[in-house]
Amino acid sequence: MKILLLGGGGREHALAWKIAQSEKVEKLFIAPGNAGTSNCGENVAIGVNEFDKLKDFAVENGVDMVVVGPEDPLVKGVYDDFKNDERTKNIPVIGPSKAGAVLEGSKDFAKQFMKDKIISFPRVKGDEMEFYRVLKGESLKKGYMGIEEPCPVKENLIDTDNGIIIVPGVAFDINGNRTGYGKGYYDRYLRKHSHLIKIGAAFSLQVVDSIDADEFDIPLDYIVTENNIYRCR
Repeated sequence: MKILLLGGGGREHALAWKIAQSEKVEKLFIAPGNAGTSNCGENVAIGVNEFDKLKDFAVENGVDMVVVGPEDPLVKGVYDDFKNDERTKNIPVIGPSKAGAVLEGSKDFAKQFMKDKIISFPRVKGDEMEFYRVLKGESLKKGYMGIEEPCPVKENLIDTDNGIIIVPGVAFDINGNRTGYGKGYYDRYLRKHSHLIKIGAAFSLQVVDSIDADEFDIPLDYIVTENNIYRCR
């Protein structure tokens, strides 16, 4: 695999150092890189915001994956630029789209977006699952199957149909079907909270062509991977 890493700071040096250790990496390019990254791969004299030159380089050198270190090219849309070009649309770009990157790029936007948002985590109770709000400074404790769970404080119990739920899984298909551990905790919870926006979080390798579903399985609305966002319904 040939990888193009964008950036030239300390973060990118650390990324380059680790990526270069993989047996799967045939060649590592760093654009523009620095003195340290030259010991991990080949520095390329292209700026992180020179999208056309980066795409030309990726095509000419058979790059299989682009890893974006700094936030600036993400905020300016490097992910979108690669995806909207026929030549590079199939090259995975590790990083969010321009719309997603604004959360990191604009502190004002991030503060407004997160204002009044409640974050809760699941806890297994018998055959059911409950969600509890986790406040700043609180820690999670290992529970069912060694998974960290919130403490069951009654006043922090969240029971609502208004919100987004991130659903894990072992495998997903583009129709929103999924397989998990087989106990049905999420399906039972989602049956009782049918108006939640259901988003599956996965790596691309977890998305398959088809998964057999039965009448008890609750399909997802979206699946988000490092490469794509699938609208399932």
